[in-house]
Amino acid sequence: MTRKYGAPYIGSKNNIAEKVIDFLPGGKRLCDLFGGGGAISHCALTYGRNKYKSVLYNDFNPLVVEYVKDAFDGKFNIDENEPDIISREDFKELKDTRGDVAFLWSFGNNGTDYLWGEDKEELKLSAFAMLTRDNISDRYRYYKKFMSALRNCDISGLMKKDEKTVNRIQSIEAIERLQSIKQLQDAERIQFSNISYADYEYKDGDIVYCDIPYENAKGKVPYADFDYKAFYEWAYSRPYPVYISSYEVSDERFESTVIAKRKQLLTHTSSDERIEKIFMNKAAVEEKKKEVLFI
Repeated sequence: MTRKYGAPYIGSKNNIAEKVIDFLPGGKRLCDLFGGGGAISHCALTYGRNKYKSVLYNDFNPLVVEYVKDAFDGKFNIDENEPDIISREDFKELKDTRGDVAFLWSFGNNGTDYLWGEDKEELKLSAFAMLTRDNISDRYRYYKKFMSALRNCDISGLMKKDEKTVNRIQSIEAIERLQSIKQLQDAERIQFSNISYADYEYKDGDIVYCDIPYENAKGKVPYADFDYKAFYEWAYSRPYPVYISSYEVSDERFESTVIAKRKQLLTHTSSDERIEKIFMNKAAVEEKKKEVLFI
């Protein structure tokens, strides 16, 4: 079974986290300055355990930091804690104050749109509750709601038209998302911060990694107003190595290495292949040259 890294979050590096850690040099501390869902931080603590003594996870959004910290603290472990049932109304009310609601219960983990369409909400909420309640009476109560909702959902008609749609209806995404973050419990080796990248202070032995928002990204993405020019100036002027994840960097001063190719589904019939790269400032390029010489 492939290990999942980090908490569900839009643009997660879960699928390529190990490749990123393989590329980055070892050091005393990995500094994940644009931490997002924490996939790279989590991977560095587990898969990269022998490369780093500790990890600094940072994100500019305090809601995201709280969410990821709670995940590492085991708050969302469904074997130990009965999860909340979040309706559409709950989502609208809580998404701006609770990161778990915003990112676990939103479509594509975008923090904006509720996870399920109105026509399937009752069916999926009752199934989620039926499978996660602690006592039998509650499970039975939600089972009856589930069966009632199921009778009102034309699954037989859908099956003839679109098997993929049926599979999505029958899956319990919220449980799968919670299940995927059960293992984020290594809090003694990780430090959390909520600052701008520009306020980060380098310490000897730090490996600085920046998973910046993608340039020219389409759709609903966090940090749409990110100042790329200011960041590139900051990153290139650092006297220490800075490693940047992105599909593209418009500043030609940075050298890059291909890490992975990722397919993004655009429609039911077409997809777009994107090439994930690590871009390096001048100090990072020199560091990689030294690494090659010692291999």
